[in-house]
Amino acid sequence: MWNTTPRRRLSFITVFAAATALVACGDSTGPDDHEEIPHEVRLTVGSQVITINEDGVVTGGPITIPVGSTNITAVFLDDEGDVIGDLSADEYELQVTSDNAAVASFNRTSAFAGSLVGGMAGQTVLRFSLFHLEEQHEDFGPFPVTVVVS
Repeated sequence: MWNTTPRRRLSFITVFAAATALVACGDSTGPDDHEEIPHEVRLTVGSQVITINEDGVVTGGPITIPVGSTNITAVFLDDEGDVIGDLSADEYELQVTSDNAAVASFNRTSAFAGSLVGGMAGQTVLRFSLFHLEEQHEDFGPFPVTVVVS
């Protein structure tokens, strides 16, 4: 009679490896199974519109603001230029960090809006990102944009 134990082990290993590969190649909507990864962000700063695409290319910049407070809103767009509507304020937020908060800083009023505060005349860089709150990481950015405060 043949000893089948080594064959059974090999069969089990083969089946286990195949099952693992199938699970790993499962369906996903993005790197972390997120809703939809943005192609660009459109920032409205006062009456100025700035876009930043997924490669960090800025159109409409630099941002120019006066000393004082200027409203800013952000919408994230898909690869067809449509607003991504399923970015929940409970899960995501616009994050803005300043290289020099004495010149310009960000005050949040909601997940995707706030004000840019020009503290004094000068120039700095603000970095914009879409932050995934639950997973504590950026899904888009951070991308630098020059800000001129006059």
